[in-house]
Amino acid sequence: MALFRKAAGVIALLAAAPLSADAPSPLVLQPATGWSVDYADERCSLMRTFGEGEQSIRLQVDSFGNPYRYRLLLVGKPLPHSAVRATGSIRYRLSPDSEPRQTATLEGRSNDLAAISFDSLFGPEFDWDSYTDATDAGRDSVRAQFLAGLGAYREKVDAITLYMRGDRMIELRLGRMTAPIAALETCIDDMYKSWGLDPAQTRALKRPPVPISATVRNLQRRYPSDMILSGTNAYVPVRVMVDASGKPTGCAVQVQSVDAAFKEAVCAGMARGFEPALDSDGRPVAAMFQTAVLFLVNGA
Repeated sequence: MALFRKAAGVIALLAAAPLSADAPSPLVLQPATGWSVDYADERCSLMRTFGEGEQSIRLQVDSFGNPYRYRLLLVGKPLPHSAVRATGSIRYRLSPDSEPRQTATLEGRSNDLAAISFDSLFGPEFDWDSYTDATDAGRDSVRAQFLAGLGAYREKVDAITLYMRGDRMIELRLGRMTAPIAALETCIDDMYKSWGLDPAQTRALKRPPVPISATVRNLQRRYPSDMILSGTNAYVPVRVMVDASGKPTGCAVQVQSVDAAFKEAVCAGMARGFEPALDSDGRPVAAMFQTAVLFLVNGA
């Protein structure tokens, strides 16, 4: 689940250009390094570089605690960059997919190189909003179907193709992802333990904590005024610990580089309360709520 803050304007997504019948062949980039895994207190990351020299792209796959939904960050000269927008959209296709998926992106620069980030499951497509809104029986059915196909899907992933503006395509030859994803999942379980959570229980939850409407409204009023005036945007992944009654017991912003004003705004906004998580038997239990809050000025 993602929470978005709109300030002084509307968030607009830049539509990806339709694919033409005579689209050029993709720029195919082979691995230039092996996979590395970075273990942090609030984040697990897979990292690998593809291509050489001016064609080089670095891929980082982050998990902030969700075992199925990852954040992909790509950095390199071959990527398009907009000097006037912080948001956009992209089509991408993992090798088992028959058609590209479209998703919202954040765009910017990293060490003077174009950078783009977006969410991906590394699994079959899944409608998180419908899952959250479904009845208990509906969630059980959808989740069971997703998990049943997840392992077989990931065994087939060995490439990702990015469909860029202007009919540009870039294909990263990932190699087999079974072992790298397994390493990432081990890191995630270790994070759970460090947060005082049982990994097996966390993965088996019928429902994670869900913010009540007052919590969402409270958060939406908290764009720091100084940040609005300076036109500063922020992407803020956050973890909130929630007890079995739905009361927040702890809040951690998961990226240290975020400005202190945004950290304070997010944690204060999350303080109103939640519907508690439900375990595999439908009983309320203590758990974590993890999301990302996007602070965006004027739909930049």
